[in-house]
Amino acid sequence: MQGRNARALTAATVNLPTWTLDSQTDVFRDSDPQTAYLTAKLRGDLDRPNISIGGEPFRRRDDSSQSGSGAGGSVPEDAPSAQQFEPEAPPQPQRPPKPEDILKEGLKNLLQGLGG
Repeated sequence: MQGRNARALTAATVNLPTWTLDSQTDVFRDSDPQTAYLTAKLRGDLDRPNISIGGEPFRRRDDSSQSGSGAGGSVPEDAPSAQQFEPEAPPQPQRPPKPEDILKEGLKNLLQGLGG
């Protein structure tokens, strides 16, 4: 996918019999098209994959190491390279509102607008 000053490339494997996913999306900025600026990984169950996001925006900056380098500081080896997120519970399916409920709500709003 090409966007404003960046492009995203995704590679994925989906195993339907086991209902699992293994994907990686790398975002490259036009200013540095060889180095991924951001990486998102989704692995595990299709319904609730483990999500990890890492890259330049999540790296800790060491001010002393950046003062002498123009390309950015180095990342300490023990610094996490990805932000881990707990998968959220799948949303409960919402039932569409009944036509009579829509009508009742519309009439209620109309009457309130007329001062009634």
